[in-house]
Amino acid sequence: MRTIIFAVLLSACTTSVTGGRVNIPATRHAIQTEIGTDRSIVSMGQVTDDKAIVYTQVGKDAATRREEVWTKSGDHWAPSQAPAVGGDVPPANTAN
Repeated sequence: MRTIIFAVLLSACTTSVTGGRVNIPATRHAIQTEIGTDRSIVSMGQVTDDKAIVYTQVGKDAATRREEVWTKSGDHWAPSQAPAVGGDVPPANTAN
């Protein structure tokens, strides 16, 4: 029993793959501040020190939900130029 408790505590205290801990609530708050009131964050995907996957939508309309990639530049977060997956992406050309 002690071994199981020790393993759980040890895994809870380990660092992330980036080598440090990421404060996801603080990141979410900072990005929401940058977004403003035109849309809201529904959920967060993978978050690192300098990149975050953010799922947003306008109001309560799930049809407006989209995935955005945000990158950190200095002290500010900004949308990345990488294409998002979701509502604003044109369909891929599958003709060969």
